[in-house]
Amino acid sequence: MSSAVVMAYGDIGSRCIKTLIEYNIKIKFVVTKEEPSYAGWFNNIVDESSLYNISVCNYAPHKNESLIEKIATISPDYLFIINFPEVLPTELFSMVRISSYHLHFSLLPYYKGHHPIQWSIINGEKQTGVTLSLTTGKINEFSIINQIPIPILSHDTSSDIEKKLTVSGEIILFQTMPHILKNSVVSHPITKDYGSHFRPLGTKDRQFHWHWDALRIHNLIRAFSPPHEGAFFDLENKLFWVQQSRLTNQHGKPGNYIYTDNRLIIFAGDGRGIEIISLACEEGTLPIEEWVCAHPNQCLFKS
Repeated sequence: MSSAVVMAYGDIGSRCIKTLIEYNIKIKFVVTKEEPSYAGWFNNIVDESSLYNISVCNYAPHKNESLIEKIATISPDYLFIINFPEVLPTELFSMVRISSYHLHFSLLPYYKGHHPIQWSIINGEKQTGVTLSLTTGKINEFSIINQIPIPILSHDTSSDIEKKLTVSGEIILFQTMPHILKNSVVSHPITKDYGSHFRPLGTKDRQFHWHWDALRIHNLIRAFSPPHEGAFFDLENKLFWVQQSRLTNQHGKPGNYIYTDNRLIIFAGDGRGIEIISLACEEGTLPIEEWVCAHPNQCLFKS
């Protein structure tokens, strides 16, 4: 029976653990990264693994040496990195006996690095996908085994895209496992520095301004929709988070808004209207009507 260590995150992590078990892979242990703010949105990898008596440890960058030692002691046949949100030390990969595989939520070599789903939406991409590659642990040194593209529709949120990619990722791994076990994987090396690489997104990246054009604002909102907190704007030194929006075909004076039939439509810098569907403030969820009452006929920016 072949053995593996799995470093996994999110729903795709849970699905791929089940896929490996389906192929009788002996998973020695699983490494994940717990994020309490997303509890309830993703399958719990700890709970999932316990069903199969697989031990789980939480990833801690300052403890990389102990993780490397643990993997060296086990010397697994394979290492599977499934949508893992951290850059791992390259020494870790040298402890694997046969080969290491990386499942990434983008059409590599584009959108290497952090937060590929959010960056794709922010940049207005119409397509993304999932890639399974043979990896050495170095960002610019890998060979693509297979990819599945998926469309990004105009109102898809990051959660919508993640669900599509989770299904696609499970399919890719399931289809490739027979070749992995027979050591007959065909891969295509990527030229060094080809493609694109993106940095981690921080709090400041979630802020927008109403003088921006409507599409740019809408893209940022759907990129940071739940389980993320949402994109936010500052009005009179108070922050408001928009968790869901919709582009409209209505146009008006930039910075103004209309509120009719319980619909709040704010006109962005290009005059196009954005319907605000879900809003929050520091105290929690904020009813749209309450926001309107607190800001009667207010212009949101000075042109």
